[in-house]
Amino acid sequence: MKIIGIQKDRFGVKLKYPNRSCKDCIKRPCFKGFNLCVSDFAKYGCIYYKDHK
Repeated sequence: MKIIGIQKDRFGVKLKYPNRSCKDCIKRPCFKGFNLCVSDFAKYGCIYYKDHK
């Protein structure tokens, strides 16, 4: 059995979906002022995330 390590951001916050990106979401931008944010919300478990695939 292979154990997968928990991935965290540079501040130590656990990434729920480290392979996701807001860049791949069809609902991007999902709110006013999105372009001012530096966080990639999809990696943290954004509930509005919808993949292009």
